[in-house]
Amino acid sequence: MGRLKSFAYLFSFLYAFLPGASPLSAQISLTKSVNVSTASSGSPITYILNYTNTNTNTTCSDTFEGDTLGAQPTGWTNSGGTWTTVADNGPSDPGTKAVQGVAAANTFPNFLNTCAGQVGDGSIQSDMKITAGTTGVLLWRFTGANTPTVVNGSNYQALIVAGTTNNVSVNYYDFGTATFHTVATASFTIATGTWYTVLFQVVGSGTTATLALSINGTQVIAPTAANFAIGSGFAGLQSNNGSTVEFDNVSIVKSAQTYNVTVTDTLPTGLTYVSASGAPAVTAQQVVWSLGNLASGASGALTVSGTVNNCGVTLANTGEVNSGLPFASVISSAVTNAGPKAPVPGKFLPGVNWCV
Repeated sequence: MGRLKSFAYLFSFLYAFLPGASPLSAQISLTKSVNVSTASSGSPITYILNYTNTNTNTTCSDTFEGDTLGAQPTGWTNSGGTWTTVADNGPSDPGTKAVQGVAAANTFPNFLNTCAGQVGDGSIQSDMKITAGTTGVLLWRFTGANTPTVVNGSNYQALIVAGTTNNVSVNYYDFGTATFHTVATASFTIATGTWYTVLFQVVGSGTTATLALSINGTQVIAPTAANFAIGSGFAGLQSNNGSTVEFDNVSIVKSAQTYNVTVTDTLPTGLTYVSASGAPAVTAQQVVWSLGNLASGASGALTVSGTVNNCGVTLANTGEVNSGLPFASVISSAVTNAGPKAPVPGKFLPGVNWCV
């Protein structure tokens, strides 16, 4: 008889969406166990697979209080313009400093946050004050080279323009076709020299991604489909076309990811499939459950049962979970299959499972 060996692994995979970029963390837990430690030919065995989406929201915040006046804040990269720490403070949090972006005419310099890394669903919120010119911008899923050019990558964006009528909007820029597209427009009184708290939210993937905008706690643009797909990118700020804009108390929230999950269990040779929970697809020794979208914190358990059909072998069952990222694989506790040896070859007693 063999002994039960215990395996319980938590897999946390990092997957970089762009070379050199800080990766998103996709965390799917898969643990596996078995209901017996030993078995003999003809005995039933049940394997239990427990899965969880352990991914949670990630927030990167910057109040610029730790930065040096007159210097560029740390943790950010720019594509041009002048970005410096200045003596001022937005209304969302007490302090004495903010960051100021100055753009020359006909330029659109980005200021991208490196802490946030690649972002999918989520939001960027910032206090914003236009001190000269007309336009400040919040960026989401910027994908491209953050280098000094007029426009250097596809992105979703919220434009805040000084004025009162049709002056705030959510948009996207398609770098492939070099075209700018307005998704939705609204009116909100924006005065030069006044702080506003702006929240830009992006939810969804592919062409179903929706963009929404709130100012000072009021939603001014409800979620609206962009009809343009950007898988992931960076979050950041922009001073636009001759404008000088201050930003403060920036909060970037990467929403916990929902993954389309498939769990595969491969039964070992020596075990005949009998049944499983749910409605898996069964092909030979492979049992596959298509679980669909698994939200943050969601979990469950699956079982698969079989009958031992061989003698004197160690049965070690393998399970895998696929979330569209690299596979997580666990091996179940091993079961040694052994039966009583026949005292005389060829001589059997009724009701006894003999190994010969």
